Amino acid sequence: MKRKLRTDIHYPLTNLDLTPYICPIFRKHPKYNLCAVVNHFGDLDGGHYTAFCKNSVTQAWYSFDDTRVSEIPDTSVQTATAYLLFYSCQPFSIPIQKCKS
Repeated sequence: MKRKLRTDIHYPLTNLDLTPYICPIFRKHPKYNLCAVVNHFGDLDGGHYTAFCKNSVTQAWYSFDDTRVSEIPDTSVQTATAYLLFYSCQPFSIPIQKCKS
């Protein structure tokens, strides 16, 4: 018997604190911010996937659904269809491309 769990999970968009789960010598940056969510609609035999991703420069959230991309408010990121959550540690800095000499 296959069935999908339908438990509503509340997850933080910012300041996920993993201090209790990190070895003390690795606790330099124990807090994390959500940067992407994969959503799944359907059951275990099939369905549809979408994603929410945060632009690290503008801090705006975007919804990706096949060929459609649209900006969404922060309040739309927390959904019951969340399947995978991606966090980045604080402080996160935007990569800078180095010029070749």
